[in-house]
Amino acid sequence: MFSKTTMGVVMVLEDISHEKKMISTLGRYMSPALVKQVMGADEGSKLGGTRQKVSVLFTDIRSFTQLSETMEPTDIVDMLNEHFGEQEAAITAEGGILDKYIGDAVMAVFGVPFPSPNDSVNACSCALRMRDRLVDFNASRKRKGQNTIKIGIGINTGPVLSGNIGSERRMEYTVIGDSVNLASRIEGITKVYGVQILVTEHTTEDVGKTRFVFREIDTIRVMGKKQPIKIYELVARMDDYISDRSMLALSRYKKGLEEYRKRHWKLALQSFAAAAEDGDMPSKMMADRCRAMVNGTHQPPIKSGWNGVWEFDAK
Repeated sequence: MFSKTTMGVVMVLEDISHEKKMISTLGRYMSPALVKQVMGADEGSKLGGTRQKVSVLFTDIRSFTQLSETMEPTDIVDMLNEHFGEQEAAITAEGGILDKYIGDAVMAVFGVPFPSPNDSVNACSCALRMRDRLVDFNASRKRKGQNTIKIGIGINTGPVLSGNIGSERRMEYTVIGDSVNLASRIEGITKVYGVQILVTEHTTEDVGKTRFVFREIDTIRVMGKKQPIKIYELVARMDDYISDRSMLALSRYKKGLEEYRKRHWKLALQSFAAAAEDGDMPSKMMADRCRAMVNGTHQPPIKSGWNGVWEFDAK
């Protein structure tokens, strides 16, 4: 028979073991500082089901299938592991949690389990940090004669349901809801406009106008949604250097977008085409769109009551 003292020691050891296991598990997708905050919170407020506003970030590797066909399996795994390590470091540095890996994609959340006023700011900072790290990552691979990669990043801010979700045998802490789905859609749309980072108007409204340089790209409606939404390119931090050439392209794009929304296709085409000559990819795409309007070759034809919203009829 165990004495009361012995039983007490066993229970304490079990508690310590459980705590270490929790810290180890949480440490896989949270920064050490956030893990301490979770472990110090009341039991009922940690990881149960909660509705709250967060910022969700999705990123994936462009043309990964084609890229992987040119590489050995071990090289693909090594590349992904190194790339994911860089991305995870960017996420935790900005106070986010790494929600999950989805093939070659990453989902991160800012605002769980504890929301803050800077969640949208942190998500945008994380995206730029990912972009900066990718430059170094690719430079290193190029020196070794290895394939480089491109990524797209999408961010949306809005209400979600967060908590431990799954079966009894396998459960994970995650967030679900329309705001998550929209972030994923926006990431995919970066390919259409030829930009690296897109954010929704929900995020830009939350961030404000003093921290980052945003470029309004378009007003769109994604498949399955009734409400249109404005999307913006996250260009840079407010104090980052932007070349005169890039600033001119941003100005021309803004002018082109104004004329485009008035259905002044020729005037819009002039502005977009001028910016496209300097290699601005969104301007090239919009110039092609306007050129089709001018020539009457766009399908389906734009209706007379068109309100400037571009419809995406595929996921």
